[in-house]
Order: sequence, then C-alpha cells, then structure tokens
Amino acid sequence: MRRRMLINLLFFGCITLISLYFILPISKVKEIKVTGVDQVTQEAIKNVSGIRTNDYMMQVYLRKKESSNLIKKNISEVRNARFILSNRTVNIRIFKETIVGYLLKSDNYYALNSAGNVSTVKHTSPEGNLPVFSNFKNSTETKLLAKQMNKLSSSVLTGISEIHATPDSVNPERIKVYMNDGNEIIATLSTFARKMQYYSQIKAKASGKIRIDFEVGAYSTELK
Repeated sequence: MRRRMLINLLFFGCITLISLYFILPISKVKEIKVTGVDQVTQEAIKNVSGIRTNDYMMQVYLRKKESSNLIKKNISEVRNARFILSNRTVNIRIFKETIVGYLLKSDNYYALNSAGNVSTVKHTSPEGNLPVFSNFKNSTETKLLAKQMNKLSSSVLTGISEIHATPDSVNPERIKVYMNDGNEIIATLSTFARKMQYYSQIKAKASGKIRIDFEVGAYSTELK
C-alpha cells in the first residue's frame, strides 16, 4: 500500500512539475539569434525556420531537424544550420554554402550557390566581390552557369564583374562577360570555363582593353 502511494505521489508530483514548467515563462522562447550570415539573410532565416518567440523551448528542441531542413530548402546560402538552446534563447549557427555569384532580377540580387540553386533572399546589392548574372531565365541555365563558375579559379571568378545571357539563333548559349579589368568576352556558356584558361595569356599580349571571342576558337580585337 505504501509503495503504491509513493508511486502515485511521484507520478502526480512529476505531472505537477511538468505543468508548472509549461506555465512559467522559462519554458518559452524569448530570443532567436542567427550567426554566420549577413543581417538580411538572418531575418530571412528567422522567418522560414518556423520558430517564433513564445514557442515552447521543448517544441523547438523536438523540431530542430525540421527547422534546419526548412532553412536549407528555402535559402541557398545555407549548407547547414545548427541549433543551440540556452536558457530562453535559440541560437542558430549557419554554415554557408559556396556562393558563385548573384542573379539580377527586378533590381534585386539573389545568391546562386555552387549547386545551381537560387536563394529566395533578395539583396539590394551583391555581397562580396562576386559576379552578377543577368538574363538567365530558368533552372537549366542557372545550373549550367553554376557548374561553369565552379570550374574557375577564385582569382578568375572574382575578376568577373558581370555575365549576361545573350542567346541568338546561331548560339542559344551565347554569353557576354564584362571583366573588372575593363576587358569583354563573348563565349559559349558550356565551354566558358575551359576557354578561360587562355584568358591571362591573351590579355598579356594586349596593349589596351580588348574584346575576346571564345565562341569559335579564340581571338581578340581592340575595344574602342
């Protein structure tokens, strides 16, 4: 009898403590912090994570994997999101994907990662010394673009200012490239990285600014 009473007391005591915990403010999220990305992306991550202030900390803990997947699915800058719960604060530590440039759409800039995925986060200007991509219309084009950017050395990649898709009836993959040094390049997207191996050699032979045509072979003309 005493043993049964003790078990009942322990059981109801636990229920009471749990109930008190969920009633007290300590059980709920007071603050959400995001580190590892810029301010604009931090706010976007908070929005898509599904976590809100006054959510139960226990609920957040149980949904960590789901929240991490939501963040990675919607924001291409994110490779992984790690959650650390401390007191009433949810800390989200972001590990970034490799970003190869920014797509320009309607005067906003969207990060393109190395897998060819475009972020949903819009920036008013591109971050870092990375190229801006214009007129690329669909995922097939952006994935091919990312694949080519991945093949470039970091010095060549950061030497590119802009890449514009300029398809015509002869070459649907035609692109025009503006370099930070003032030179211009006409090329085919699927062979761009391979042809860019010769860029420094051609540039070294020029006395001024040049336009290089990589569509068929490789030749240059002086820019006027």
